[in-house]
Amino acid sequence: MGTYFLDNHVQIVRYGFLIFAISILLFLFIGWAYGRHRLLKEKEVTVEDALEKAIYSLTALILGFTFITSINHFNDRTESIRSEALSLNRMYDATKYLNADDQITAKKYLNDIVTARLDVYKDVHTVDDLDRHIDYEEQQLEKFHEFIIQSITRAPANNLEPAKLILGGRLQQLMDAFFQHQLRAKNHPSFLLERFLYAQLVVSSMLCGYSMAVKKHEDWLLTTLYLSLLLFLMYIIFCLEFPNLLMDFDIFNRELLRFQKLVQ
Repeated sequence: MGTYFLDNHVQIVRYGFLIFAISILLFLFIGWAYGRHRLLKEKEVTVEDALEKAIYSLTALILGFTFITSINHFNDRTESIRSEALSLNRMYDATKYLNADDQITAKKYLNDIVTARLDVYKDVHTVDDLDRHIDYEEQQLEKFHEFIIQSITRAPANNLEPAKLILGGRLQQLMDAFFQHQLRAKNHPSFLLERFLYAQLVVSSMLCGYSMAVKKHEDWLLTTLYLSLLLFLMYIIFCLEFPNLLMDFDIFNRELLRFQKLVQ
């Protein structure tokens, strides 16, 4: 049910951090209130330190794993953008071996490709929307692929050999770069892991509030600092996993946008 909901409401990701933040604060208060309630009813309440530490350690382990995974995914995506932009620029430079009319047409095709690439994550409300945008990008690549193969045969005689060698090689590099992006477009942590992380953070927050109440160690300054760092870390994780939704689009895609200006 949860996976179906997210597949059809992708934009809910924008509010994922707020959902985590509200849940953590709410369950911290619930744990604290329950601890205070037990103190009123019982003379002495104890907390098993070993079990408490085990829960905190497991939460830290899952959180650390999620953070490292999100960094790797972000690095993969930035590498894909650089690879795509570089292959587009190299392809653009190599079109000089074509005849004049084909150079103009090639420039138009390259503009269509980079525009389709930049539009992949725009106005995406469901996973089906994302799939349609990727399919459209693939169609533009195939059109360009067919055009270049045909245009090489029409290249001027003195440029025919360089056109075959250079354009052919760079065309394959371009296709490979965009193929890697398509593979990584939906590369995110499994929904099961995200739910487990959510459950762990909620349980840890409730335990933190409960422990403060029953031990009468209510240091709200340290609690505020800890929660601020935790919530900031969650915000960073969401930004790294969904940069096209949560980060500045122009900054994240600046290399592709720079090429788009070149061919417009």
